[in-house]
Amino acid sequence: MNQSRIATLLFLSCASAFLSGCNHDDDPIEPEPQAILTLQVDQAYDITGDKWIFASDENGEILDVQAYTDGQTVTLKSEKHPDKINVTLFKYSTHEDGSSQIAFTTWGDVASGTTVHFKAVTANNPVTPEQGKATIKVSNYTGSAIIGISNGYGYSYGGSLIAGNLEIDLSFYSVPSDILLYGWRSGVPVYYVAEGVKSNDIVERDYMTDFTPFPHQAPLNFSGQNNAVIEGYDAKKSVYITLMNTYILPQGDHPVIGYLDGYDAYDMTVTNVHANGSTTYHQIGAIDLSFDMPAFTASLTNTDIQNFSFNFSRDYTYHRAIWTNVTGKEYTWWMVHAPSGYAVKGLSIPPAILTKYPQLDMSKLKYGSLSFTEVVKGLSYEESVQDGFNANADAATESYVYAVK
Repeated sequence: MNQSRIATLLFLSCASAFLSGCNHDDDPIEPEPQAILTLQVDQAYDITGDKWIFASDENGEILDVQAYTDGQTVTLKSEKHPDKINVTLFKYSTHEDGSSQIAFTTWGDVASGTTVHFKAVTANNPVTPEQGKATIKVSNYTGSAIIGISNGYGYSYGGSLIAGNLEIDLSFYSVPSDILLYGWRSGVPVYYVAEGVKSNDIVERDYMTDFTPFPHQAPLNFSGQNNAVIEGYDAKKSVYITLMNTYILPQGDHPVIGYLDGYDAYDMTVTNVHANGSTTYHQIGAIDLSFDMPAFTASLTNTDIQNFSFNFSRDYTYHRAIWTNVTGKEYTWWMVHAPSGYAVKGLSIPPAILTKYPQLDMSKLKYGSLSFTEVVKGLSYEESVQDGFNANADAATESYVYAVK
């Protein structure tokens, strides 16, 4: 073989190797699955039901699905790396009466890579197991129903109201206990605290002379029907004590509300029902009775879960819409949350869940309700997602919920 032919063969061999190497380098690299959501679930957070979590992109494509239980950490992964995802929690529960509940809860526009923490709630001071019984007698009582009772623990009662004389047989926990009695006298909220009540005690008081007006009061003069629940938090006992509840003791459409000093924090909920629906004001932390009750207008343009749309007159933080279906003794609901300006589209059920529960049919879901939450002070939408989808996790919260009729 002459030198020219040898050189040619060597050149072709090298060229072939070079081209082969180039072709290998040009092969597409398969993307590695990356974490798009991590769920941390505390032990004893929720020990009931069959629970799953799944994520989809903004077009509705399912990216990953995992079953989970309490005390577990699961990570959803995807080869696609969207900036935002929709996260859905699924739970199937059965009850002793043979009924079942299927719950889907979706949070839209969640940042990819978010960690969500489901925190178990533990009491620093569990309820005292000791139970006591006492008799409460109130003379000259002007109310039409049994007086308000609260001590921060469980209780039950029976009694009678005859000619202005109220007698209550009270069974209560936490002995001895400070028991708050409250009501309205000529429209003014009044109270009395029976301190250190022990089992078999008899407490006798006069409604006209022993009950004192609340030191802080404000009338609910908003147009429509108004109701309020106000609680005071005792940090030493780790209990909330109901200071007043106008649902239990109705005071007409415009009751006077109030609170007592001496609590570490307060939880106040005031609801105003009007022609367009209802507005609920919620405040946790320091209490302030000088709040407004804003009006709103709203309309639905499409109630289908796959193409839901609406008009709303106010700025808001996020909306919540619910669709439901009842078939026999099986109740299904799908709740969707989304921040202002974002629409959740293309919802679907992962095959892994459908295989286990083939009766699921999204076409049977019917629109149920719509509400808008305006956070004045407290966690942002993103922060509430991270804190286990808990909008009230902040120690200081102020918000409005507008429920559409």
